[in-house]
Amino acid sequence: MSGMPEGAGAVPAFCPDAVLQAAAALGANRLALLRQVGLEPESLRVPGARIPVDRYLQLYRLAERGTASPDLGLNVGHITYFMGMNLHLYMTTICRNLKEYLNVIPSTIRLRGDQGRVLIRPAGDFIRLEWHPLHVDTLRWRCLNDEMLLSSSRIVDAICALPVPVLAAEFSYSRPADCCALEAAFGAQLRFDCEICCVYFSRECLRYPLIDPGFE
Repeated sequence: MSGMPEGAGAVPAFCPDAVLQAAAALGANRLALLRQVGLEPESLRVPGARIPVDRYLQLYRLAERGTASPDLGLNVGHITYFMGMNLHLYMTTICRNLKEYLNVIPSTIRLRGDQGRVLIRPAGDFIRLEWHPLHVDTLRWRCLNDEMLLSSSRIVDAICALPVPVLAAEFSYSRPADCCALEAAFGAQLRFDCEICCVYFSRECLRYPLIDPGFE
């Protein structure tokens, strides 16, 4: 499915909802954005609802233009990370360590619909969490890449009993004029114009035990 054309597939309704929440927090008009892509507010509240990818990406780009915030994707990533915590906390009850969690957790294509895949690969003394978009028009789009890297790295850090800091990050887009928000999210070791977007963790974190939330 790599390189599938934009417009194919669908995403869960929480994905556009997260974009709308972030955009509204930055001053955009939520209802106006929905009207521009032909969506009703109620359509995002139907259990199990899915939204066509083309409308979702159109909404995302309108939100990016409407907020004029290059860091919009980081805000969306923070929201989607929080929205998925119930699932991830549940997974900590059936997995003992991060390695087991990464082997069991449903792929991002199931959690986030037809947007792309998150893959974990070994890299010497490190592991790489890679984001592979499915849509050719999003390969170097900062918003979506930032969102996926931030939400994924925060989940990894949140569920482990020991801290899992990002040691370095690589981005497929060019270096922006202001990297303050990226450095706050991923640290100072940032590289741009790379083949893919990814973050690096210490390989030893695979053995870290997961937090026990005390669920029965």
